[in-house]
Amino acid sequence: MPFPLHSAQMPNDKTRHLLHIFPTFSVGGSQIRFGQLARLHHGRFRHSVIALDGVDAMRNNLSADLDVKFVPGRRWPKSFFEVFIAMETLRKIQPDVLVTYNWGTFHWWIAKRVFHNLRHIHIEDGFGPEERVQQLPRRVRARRLVLSDRLTTVVLPSKSLLRLPKLSGE
Repeated sequence: MPFPLHSAQMPNDKTRHLLHIFPTFSVGGSQIRFGQLARLHHGRFRHSVIALDGVDAMRNNLSADLDVKFVPGRRWPKSFFEVFIAMETLRKIQPDVLVTYNWGTFHWWIAKRVFHNLRHIHIEDGFGPEERVQQLPRRVRARRLVLSDRLTTVVLPSKSLLRLPKLSGE
């Protein structure tokens, strides 16, 4: 089922609310792409952004007229308890779509599974130094398990990511 993001497919009475979860919102590839897409689709979506490390330097590079809200800063814990905090945050914010970026948002993928009607877009921009040569088998399994429901779309913005060698036995 294609994900309805085009404005002609959206109800006229409501602007969709996208909640973006970034490991960091420092100036980098995914953050710059977010700014470009938010500008391109100006007025079609409302955005909330959470930077898990509390860094939001890219915020200064966004166009001031965009409808982007930043969830107030505190450093998010690096533990399994983050799943429960994420679930509570999703309950409070009630986004139409959850957008996560890279491995650092893994706890949010799990939290999203509790909300059976929540659309989820996961964008995988690349891999850290620990996966430069080959993806870690536990991460491949986790991605396949947690990102494999009918409401989740995985986006690879790079053709070279599609050409990565498969893990043996996977």
